[in-house]
Amino acid sequence: MNKPRVGLLGLTLDFYEKYDPALRLSRETFVRERIVPALAPIAEIRFDGGLFSAERVEQVIRGYESDGIDVLLVVLLTYSPSLISSPTLKRTRLPIVVWNVQELRAIDEKYGDKELEENHGVHGTRSLPSRTQV
Repeated sequence: MNKPRVGLLGLTLDFYEKYDPALRLSRETFVRERIVPALAPIAEIRFDGGLFSAERVEQVIRGYESDGIDVLLVVLLTYSPSLISSPTLKRTRLPIVVWNVQELRAIDEKYGDKELEENHGVHGTRSLPSRTQV
């Protein structure tokens, strides 16, 4: 059986590039060390790093399309405004899966700034387009 080819679209916010560039790198490491290996038995994953501009999202999705990727897996590595990805996501004919990859299952007494940084991407999923809005 051939594994599906998945283009992982990891979204982040340009604000962090200016004020905390290490955050994107830590989220990319999380994807490479935890997400890709978890999916490897069932899919061939292509991940081109965290994306924080509309131009780069467009470039990566067009590359995935031309390379014959079967499906887009959208994960918010941090909060990401939908305007950087929505226009291109609406145009693509690839199936889209939006996956919540926050690490915490609950907030407890150990919750702090680091946990917030690593788990706040879920807030951006509500503004991503659905196919019914196209």
